[in-house]
Amino acid sequence: MLRGARRLWSEDRGNIGPITALLIVPIIGAMAMGTETSSWFMMQRAQQNAADSAALAAATNAGPNYLAEARGVAANYGYVNGVNGVTVTGINTAPCPGTPVVNTCYQVTVSRAAPIYLTRILYGGDTTLSGVPAKLVVAQSVAKPRALPTTYCMLGLAGTGNAFRINGGPNVDLTGCSIHSNSSMVCNGTDSHASYGDAVGTSNCGAVPRGNQDPITDPFLALQNEIPPNTCSSYPQANNQNVVPATNQISSISGTTKKYCGDVKLTQDITITQPNTIIAVYNGRFDLAGFKLSMAAGASATLMFSGTAQNGGSVTYHHYPVSSVNGGILDVAAPTSGNLKGVAIMQDRTRLTGSKNDKDFTYSGQNPELNITGLIYLPSANFTISGAIDHQTGGLGCLGVVAQTILVNGNGTIFNNPTSECPQAGLTLPTIPGSDARQSLVR
Repeated sequence: MLRGARRLWSEDRGNIGPITALLIVPIIGAMAMGTETSSWFMMQRAQQNAADSAALAAATNAGPNYLAEARGVAANYGYVNGVNGVTVTGINTAPCPGTPVVNTCYQVTVSRAAPIYLTRILYGGDTTLSGVPAKLVVAQSVAKPRALPTTYCMLGLAGTGNAFRINGGPNVDLTGCSIHSNSSMVCNGTDSHASYGDAVGTSNCGAVPRGNQDPITDPFLALQNEIPPNTCSSYPQANNQNVVPATNQISSISGTTKKYCGDVKLTQDITITQPNTIIAVYNGRFDLAGFKLSMAAGASATLMFSGTAQNGGSVTYHHYPVSSVNGGILDVAAPTSGNLKGVAIMQDRTRLTGSKNDKDFTYSGQNPELNITGLIYLPSANFTISGAIDHQTGGLGCLGVVAQTILVNGNGTIFNNPTSECPQAGLTLPTIPGSDARQSLVR
């Protein structure tokens, strides 16, 4: 018995059983970590391919249906939104790289709940699938849309602040038109129906708001060379009763170039009969005074506003284009040929400077009524539109606005498709070339 007890005490052939029982959990856990987690990695790589392609598709679409486009592409990879624990989401406001960083890139996320098997003894999962714990596998991709060549009917030149704004203008219809700001762009309380709302800074305007865009250098700088020489010796300004000297009261406009010194005022309806007529006003404003300035068949005109820089003195020179406190109609078509083709109203960019120059133009209500075919060029002015602008009666549907800043307020109204006939009208609108040949993944 003693020998048997010693033999039993020294026997170790059965020790593997309890040791194995003690180690079974970590052994299974290690196997699970080596197999299931590697399968999650492979799933994530496959989802990443789907997310990359879906993000590129969304950026290519670059429209209101971008998410449907992304989900369609993801489905081609086997990831159908809402099926087998798959979720495909997307946004068109993801941060884009650049300075400043703006939110106009397209981000697509492909998520899938993966079932947990052996790993469950060590890991409880971070989601559920059919009511049981599962692992959420996520792949995400961000793409920058292609920068296509774009033509703009309105351009705000100011490099700071908001060079373009719309505040509650419910009638603004820029269908078929895009808008650009050399700083930021803000639209409140309205849908302008513009195609693209492009800005160097941020933008929330247009069917497709796009920030982080390239600035546009003023494309009409050379227009200042077309202003006739200033031969004025004085510049009478309207007094408090809005009265100007008899020499500045206009009852007719004849010839192809007319120069006026200081404020001028119509005394009756006037019809321009000549093509390529130039009406140049120096250090003054053009007051319709309730009358109508219109075009005969085949006639055209450019209203120019120039003058001298003024910083001192007691007189403030007027340089805003058109005024009227008693209604009136400006019914003008720009020339379709020559160096001023397409230009209906323009200010001198280089001479209208100084603290005593009244350059800003606020167009309110129907005072006056503006029917313009061509470009309104106010490079030194803040242009506020609170009334209706239509094309010239019987004329082509073409309107372009370039100003230091543009603000559309209240009942500001722009006619539909304002650029549809600009080629025939002779106006080459501001254009920015596409800087990217294709869409690109950025993250």
